[in-house]
Amino acid sequence: MNNTVMVIALLMVLVGCTTMYSHPNYSEQKWAADYAFCSAQGGQASGANDPYGTTRYRTIHNCLIGKGWSKQ
Repeated sequence: MNNTVMVIALLMVLVGCTTMYSHPNYSEQKWAADYAFCSAQGGQASGANDPYGTTRYRTIHNCLIGKGWSKQ
């Protein structure tokens, strides 16, 4: 019972932290390709001085915005 409550709470936190992006003309396949590209860029941008990954996530976000995706 205790594990179930903990799993439900964790899922609620993770769903609440999800950022959604949309584009009026692009498909999910285009999203996957753009996200993969931007994620690779973010991986290159982060380093040992970025223990929480903030530079990586900011780089991914800026890359997606530059490709025309908008944050919902």
